[in-house]
Amino acid sequence: YSSGFTQTWSSSEGQVCGTFLKHFVVDIDYDRLIMTLIKPEDFVYRGSGVEIPLIKRDFQMFGVPATVEQTDGKIVDLEIALDLGLGDAVRFVPGEKSGISVPEKTFHGNLGTGTAGRAIGHTGRVRGLTIGGYTMKDVLASFHENVQETAITDDSMLGHEWFSRFHVIFDYPNQRMFIEPNSHFDDPL
Repeated sequence: YSSGFTQTWSSSEGQVCGTFLKHFVVDIDYDRLIMTLIKPEDFVYRGSGVEIPLIKRDFQMFGVPATVEQTDGKIVDLEIALDLGLGDAVRFVPGEKSGISVPEKTFHGNLGTGTAGRAIGHTGRVRGLTIGGYTMKDVLASFHENVQETAITDDSMLGHEWFSRFHVIFDYPNQRMFIEPNSHFDDPL
């Protein structure tokens, strides 16, 4: 209780994270709101989606290759970390490391509070975000500026709002992910 984490998940008893999930193939069907855990030895992919390599990162996290088209037309190739607990579609720490800059048209203020603390920055849009050959246009993004205070360790993260447009299968033991657009794929981000 003294850590303050009890307020983070106020409507639940805690969270399930990669420490547990990495032992399974995790199938998340956002249309039906069902998550299925599959023994790795029993998994065979039979869908029509795209396979994307999962790139091992620090702190038990994974990333995927992505391309961002900024509002100024600049194209940035990066490795974006995956965070199903992030409510945003995508979050960037702008700067030299990420190659991402804050767009001219943004709102500045509190971006929310999570386990890392209160986040301050800008909310704006990127012209496009491409992952696994699927491109989403005019994507709402957050651009964090108080990185030291919030202990953010990744310069870019992909969140729940992006994932919810797909049927997603994380094959953690084989370091790959499958995505298939679902009925929400064309919903605005």
